[in-house]
Amino acid sequence: MAMTNARTGRRLSRWGLVLIFTYGAVVHFLMAWSCRWWLLPPGSVPGPAVEWLADLVSAMLGGSIFARLMSSFPSPATPPLPREYRVFYAGLRGMTATVAALECLYILGAAALGFWAHSHYPTEGPSYVGFLLAFLDIQLYGMRPLVMSAPLGLVYGGLAGFLILDAESKYPGLVREEF
Repeated sequence: MAMTNARTGRRLSRWGLVLIFTYGAVVHFLMAWSCRWWLLPPGSVPGPAVEWLADLVSAMLGGSIFARLMSSFPSPATPPLPREYRVFYAGLRGMTATVAALECLYILGAAALGFWAHSHYPTEGPSYVGFLLAFLDIQLYGMRPLVMSAPLGLVYGGLAGFLILDAESKYPGLVREEF
């Protein structure tokens, strides 16, 4: 079952969604790996298992959010927009997917740290305090990767939009009308 845009009734085919998800997952994996490589000093992460797990979760979250946002991309506008605006709109969707994936990772990391803090120090206060403190800390230090990766999201989303519009004109089976 392919995702359908409720407003226009158009949808990407199943293979189109798989390709968009794979593209978004690979890009988010590379962005997570490169941010860790450039921003963190060697040995600051507990081990390679934690690094690869964080990269994998980032890739899955980023790919799924990007596929969800791009599922309704080739929808016709009234009046029709020029191709450049539609590509820019896809770029904004890519940037939104990148920011949303990072924020989801920050919330998941804060929840894990808050749970760990409450399980090791149960008498130190309610568990939401540990979550809030961890979230503030992660959000503060997470601003640099967020600001660095947002323009990359604009570029990779625009590239995906360009490729979708190009495939839409060459292969009309990629976008179908809902019956």
